[in-house]
Amino acid sequence: MKKVLVSIFMLIFCSALIAESPFKVTNKNVLNDDQNHLVSPQWSPDGGYLAAAGVNYGSIWIYDFEQSSWSKLVEGNGSGWDFAWSPDSKKISFRANVFEKRRKKTTIKVVDVASKSTEQLVDYSKNYSTPDWITSEVVAYVHEQEFKTVRATDKKDDQQATAVKQNPIVLSMAAGHVVRNAEGTQKLLHNAEWQIFNPAYSPDGTMMAYEKPGGGIYSLNIETNQESEIASGEMPAWSPDGKYIVYATPKDDGHQILSSDLWICNVNGSNKQQITRTDDVKEMHPTWSPDGATIACDDEGKIILLSIQKQKTKRIEKVEETRRDR
Repeated sequence: MKKVLVSIFMLIFCSALIAESPFKVTNKNVLNDDQNHLVSPQWSPDGGYLAAAGVNYGSIWIYDFEQSSWSKLVEGNGSGWDFAWSPDSKKISFRANVFEKRRKKTTIKVVDVASKSTEQLVDYSKNYSTPDWITSEVVAYVHEQEFKTVRATDKKDDQQATAVKQNPIVLSMAAGHVVRNAEGTQKLLHNAEWQIFNPAYSPDGTMMAYEKPGGGIYSLNIETNQESEIASGEMPAWSPDGKYIVYATPKDDGHQILSSDLWICNVNGSNKQQITRTDDVKEMHPTWSPDGATIACDDEGKIILLSIQKQKTKRIEKVEETRRDR
C-alpha cells in the first residue's frame, strides 16, 4: 500500500513538472533570401500564411505555406506597421500614410489576400489608431479619441458588432492604447500614465503583456488593473493556449543591436528558459503559430521559423531515477 501511495504521489508530482516543462528548438528554417528585407512576422489565424513588413515598414508581404513562396501583398508608406489579420485569414487591415506639404495624413485600408485588391475604408485624416478586427467583416479603430467601426464590405458603420462577443483587440495611437476584451469592455491606457510598448492581448482577452522603457516586460489584468513584472526583455508574444510568453532580449551599444536571443516563461514570469543561443543571429519580434508548434521571428531582414517542443526537465529525470531505485 505504501508503494502504491508513493507511486501515485510521484506520478502527480511528475505531471505537475511536465506541465511546466521548458521548450527546446528542434529545427530552424530561414524563409527569405538577402534580396527581401522583411521584419515583424505575423501568423494568419488559420496558420496558412505568414505576413511580414518590408523595408521601413513600407509594404506587406505574405508567405504561402502551401505554395512555399513569398509575394508582395501591398505597398505604401506605413502599411507594414502593426497591421492586423481578419479572423478568417482572408484579409489584412492596415494604415496608409500620405504627405501633403510635409503634413502626414492617414487612412485605413483593407487588402484581400487572394485577389490582392485594396479598399480604402475611411477618409484621410489625422490621429487614427492602428486598426483591428471585431469580426471577419468589421474593422475597429479610434479617431479623435472616439471608438469607431466600419464594415469592410460596404464601408458603413456597424456599432452592433461591438456588442457581440468576439476576439479581443488592442488599438494603438499617439495618446495611448485602447484595449477591448471579448465581451466588448473598453479601456484607455494613456501613454502619459502607462508608457507601454508592443502590447499583446492574451488569447482569452483577460490579460495584456507589454514592455516599458528600459526593457521590462509586464502583464496587466484588464479587469483589476493589477500590473506584474514578468521578465527583463522586449516584444512579448503569447502562446496560443495562453500559458506561456515568448520574448526577445536585445542588447545594443546605443547605436545598433549587438545581440538578441529568445526566451520563454510562464505567464507569471516563472520558469524562464533561453531557447536560442546565437552570437551571429539576432532573433527579434517573435510570434507563436496558432498550433503552438512554431515560433517565427526576424533577424536583420530574414524571417526565421523555429520548430519547438516541450521537453522534460532535469528535475523530472531525477524523480524518475528515484522512482526506479524504489
